[in-house]
Amino acid sequence: MVGRGPREWSLTIELSQLANLGEFIGGVAVLATLIYLTGQVRISKLAEQAQTHRALVEVWNAAFVEPLRDPTVSPPRDQGSSASMKNLRSGL
Repeated sequence: MVGRGPREWSLTIELSQLANLGEFIGGVAVLATLIYLTGQVRISKLAEQAQTHRALVEVWNAAFVEPLRDPTVSPPRDQGSSASMKNLRSGL
């Protein structure tokens, strides 16, 4: 059996160490990417919630606030109370 020379053994150790270092760096890169993407998903979720809230406020304003600003529209009255008062005044 022919043994390995010192040069071959040294090269093999260096390559395996280099491979281990590359694997470690790759693992750290994957972990950093996951942390970054977690933050991006959180920011995206908050932005989506803000957009939904803004849309709901716009719908609410268009349906209930804007008509009140129109001078030709009078506020709603309680017709039942007015009719009851008229009936009381007329003696019915």
